[in-house]
Amino acid sequence: MKTIVNLATLLFTLTILRCNDKAVSREIETQLERLTELNYPMSVKRFYKNNDFQSIWVQSVEKPTKTWSSMLLLDCVLQYGLSHEDYHPEKLLYPKLREILKDQRNGTAEERATFEIYLTDALLTLINDLHFGKANPLLPRRVIDEGNISGFSAEAVLKNALGAKDFLVAISDVQPKSQTYTDLQKYMFLIRGQYLDDCYTVPEEEVRKVAINMERAKWNTVSARAYVEVNIPSYTLTYHLPDTSLTFKVAVGTSEKPTPELMSAISYIGTAPDWKVPNNIFINDILPKALKDIGYLEQKHYTIYDNKGYFINATPALLISIQKNPTGFVARQSSECELSLGTMAFHFPNENGIYLHDGPQKEIFLKNERALTNGCISVENASRLASLMLKYDGQEGQINELLQATDNYQTKNFILKKPLPLLIGYQTCAIKDGLLVRYSDPYNKDKELENNLYRHDIMLSKK
Repeated sequence: MKTIVNLATLLFTLTILRCNDKAVSREIETQLERLTELNYPMSVKRFYKNNDFQSIWVQSVEKPTKTWSSMLLLDCVLQYGLSHEDYHPEKLLYPKLREILKDQRNGTAEERATFEIYLTDALLTLINDLHFGKANPLLPRRVIDEGNISGFSAEAVLKNALGAKDFLVAISDVQPKSQTYTDLQKYMFLIRGQYLDDCYTVPEEEVRKVAINMERAKWNTVSARAYVEVNIPSYTLTYHLPDTSLTFKVAVGTSEKPTPELMSAISYIGTAPDWKVPNNIFINDILPKALKDIGYLEQKHYTIYDNKGYFINATPALLISIQKNPTGFVARQSSECELSLGTMAFHFPNENGIYLHDGPQKEIFLKNERALTNGCISVENASRLASLMLKYDGQEGQINELLQATDNYQTKNFILKKPLPLLIGYQTCAIKDGLLVRYSDPYNKDKELENNLYRHDIMLSKK
């Protein structure tokens, strides 16, 4: 008799639970049409539609481990350079979740569905923020919400994570794999995790500096084993190879004519990229006009070199001297963004008409702050960089020909068999030997990005 009673009780309980599940599913479908505070409403709808609107987080009494793991992950967003305020902290309360999971009959279907939906939206938001960034200028949330950007789907990531052996790892794995981002994220984990546990206080300004540069590192990622990376604030170019990295000094655009951030690929190297002006035109046309107006040379993108190929910084007095003995000098003209592209240019498609090129004015590389050009990127030791590119491209036999062409100022093109990815980015800090290294902010971009990432905190501070 006792067995029959227990069985009846079990069947009654299961019936109630099934009814509750159906009621929650109906409520999820209903609320998805009227909730207006979701970050990714279309993504949440797709996620539940593909799951027949079944509850994921509040339906399991026996195995709610993924639910608690999700809440723990949202608690730790500071370690990813993110803010709690973006993940519905006012909705996703631990006491409410404990009450719901304690007994499936606790809470109305509406309350359970609300908690369910907001937790899903928070996780999808986190996945997208980890992968694309929160303030990506090319991919705002409304665009990402339309779905399947570059083959990436937050809904698919979340679905796969639910079936993965390690739920937390499956989600955190969407982060960029670049060394720049990885180093910053590890440092953030220390200052927002381990250091706090050790009662070691890190200034908020430092935390935000790391966070905004983690954000930037999500916008442009390169998966190739070899690529060229220009970092504007550090005035450096790094040629990343599978087994090493080599760094070169560069000069970039001024704040009035900034070098743009972009991703492209270097397709060929051209020597003698400027037009060598015939001597009669130089002597009879250009020199007289330059003597009347020294600004004429810059306006027309003319530069003057001696016969050994050294750049001449033209002054009125020097022009008078050259006019008396012009045979020892030549003029070159560039039609591009710079006064001169020097002895070689690295060509890559871009809408801004900029070049990576040899720096004819070698003295600029002695300066610490090198935001000095008209937008193009001038690189020191361009011949060495070009030689390394040809070697990695399997064209080591072409290196001598390239060097001879630059020495004799002969126009030749050296086509790369495989275009070399190029990333021009803006990182105002980096991690070197475990320590934070700060760079200048030549275009004053940090404050705007900080305002975007920490808008909620800034608004509170003004109240």
